[in-house]
Amino acid sequence: MPEWMSRHKWLLIVGAVFISLLIFVACDDDDDGDGVTPADGEPPAAAEVEALAAICFPESCRTALREAIEQGLIDQFIFVDGSKSQEMFDDIGVENFEGMSGTAPGAADPDLAQAFEDAYNASEFGPIPALPFLRESYDAVYLIALAAAAANSTDSADIRDNLRYIANPGGEVINPGTDGFTTALGLLDAGDDINYEGAAGPQDFDANGDVARGAIEIWKIVDGEITVQSSEVSDLGTAAEGTLSRSDTTPTEPLKIGILVPFTGDLSDFGAGFFDSARLAAQEINAAGGVFGQDIVLVDADTGTVEATGVESANTLIDVEGVHAIMGAASSGVTLPIAESVTSPAGILMISPSSTSPALTTVADNDFLFRSTISDAAQGVVLAELAISLGFTSVCTFFVNTAYGEGLSDQFTETFESLGGTVPAAVPHEQEQTTYVSELQTCVGG
Repeated sequence: MPEWMSRHKWLLIVGAVFISLLIFVACDDDDDGDGVTPADGEPPAAAEVEALAAICFPESCRTALREAIEQGLIDQFIFVDGSKSQEMFDDIGVENFEGMSGTAPGAADPDLAQAFEDAYNASEFGPIPALPFLRESYDAVYLIALAAAAANSTDSADIRDNLRYIANPGGEVINPGTDGFTTALGLLDAGDDINYEGAAGPQDFDANGDVARGAIEIWKIVDGEITVQSSEVSDLGTAAEGTLSRSDTTPTEPLKIGILVPFTGDLSDFGAGFFDSARLAAQEINAAGGVFGQDIVLVDADTGTVEATGVESANTLIDVEGVHAIMGAASSGVTLPIAESVTSPAGILMISPSSTSPALTTVADNDFLFRSTISDAAQGVVLAELAISLGFTSVCTFFVNTAYGEGLSDQFTETFESLGGTVPAAVPHEQEQTTYVSELQTCVGG
């Protein structure tokens, strides 16, 4: 060994170690650049989730929210129409949600909404529950009755064909209530156009049967009570032209309307309120002399929150009860198969007060499916804006695995991320599971 190498062996050793480290690091670097190697077996840590968007129905929400809190998984939530239930919050412990907020279809005209609330509270059905879609259920019955009166017919296609005529702009504005219905009958008998504006707001239908204009409200739990904070009107389409098509022969049978709502199942918190809102409308209409000089008749059936149950109940209403039109169903996941396999083939008009999925806009329904509520194409945007305003930058969507849940989750995610937020996980769940711990852990990266 040369003399200089003998004197400086320590330099050679340090250099060799340094070169070995460089080679090890280079070999360990994964080619795809994500820092995860087969040996690691662990993905990068998920972004911290600050809040959970509870896109669930009350029965499932009861279990999931209770588990989220009790197991310390997450304690900040934003809510939607499907999880707007005072009874649900009370059952879990409303103090756990004090100050938290949500969205739901709201009232475009506060005065008409208040008039409906006052009438509900003064009726045998009061006091009014803190639930969404009561105004829309009430309006749907008025819309069917007015369209039948305009058509002078109980044929469902005739009722459908006059729906835009009585609902869309161009005629004298008519509001709900016995006096308003009496005025409407006089105008229709004279061949005059009317424009129904209801408790939920303008019922201006576009070419797809969607309301072209509606409101989304922001609500908040204040002192243990669901309290509406504000309401924002959204324009989603253009009202289509309607024409009068009137039969010369007045029916001798009463107008019969099917009420297809969830008295059982995941949405059972809502069913009775929907039905009572429809019954209030029927009472007011009948106090004005009904349609064709006869009281209208309501026939109710339970959908649960299950596709098969809803389809069976719809068939019963049509084939056994002989209804001329249907108010319902409630859930988008139930309304869609009914429209496709029952009401559209049978030629029966159906107006849903609460099916908000954007998928309803394009369903093949032969124009027999309408809705008296605004699409989640609007609610998802307002929910995302709400989350940003609350200071959340990372939100997981915990959504019911139906057309409703998926559509609202997708619209929220698209808007929230466009506003600078992140959605690290969008986690579907099935209805009425015994536990949701696994889904919740996935949601929060646990």
